Formats: sequence, structure tokens, C-alpha cells
Amino acid sequence: VTIQVASMIGYLAINGYWLAKNGQSVGKKLMGIKIVRSDGSKCPIERIVGLRLLPLWIVNAIPYIGWLAGLIDALCIFRESRKCLHDDIADTIVVKA
Repeated sequence: VTIQVASMIGYLAINGYWLAKNGQSVGKKLMGIKIVRSDGSKCPIERIVGLRLLPLWIVNAIPYIGWLAGLIDALCIFRESRKCLHDDIADTIVVKA
């Protein structure tokens, strides 16, 4: 649990400013993409962290189930909508910046 919490804090320390400013983590900035709401409006940091990141972080911490949730989330990208499970939960999409 300590490692999980430390990794969350580290992720937000590195990417929090950029996520709040323009919906981009460092990796998304390098790839030229960003997170927006499904209607194209700016996505607030509270929604990114509270609905997009936190639920899967919590589920991923559950032994024997977490890896399955992560796998399902990643495989959802192959759907017609090209949205992962965390995008559906937070009502977000990833677009070119």
C-alpha cells in the first residue's frame, strides 16, 4: 500500500501541473495529445484524478484482481470508440493537441 501511495504522489508531483494546465502528462505532451471531455471542453484536474486515475489505482491495488482490471482497461482501446475503461468512467477522450 505504501508503494502504491508513493507512486500516486510521484505521478502527480511530476504530471499534476501539466494535467491541470492543459490536460497533458509529460508523455502526452511528448506525443502531442491531450485529455479533454467528450464534448471537447477542457477537463478539470479533479475529474482527471478523481474519475480517470483514482478508481483504477484503487482497483489495481487489490491482489489477484488488480492485474485483470488493468488488462481489461488496456484492451478496451481496441473497441470501435478507441476509449479505454477509464475514459468511459470519466467521460473523457484523448485528442491531438
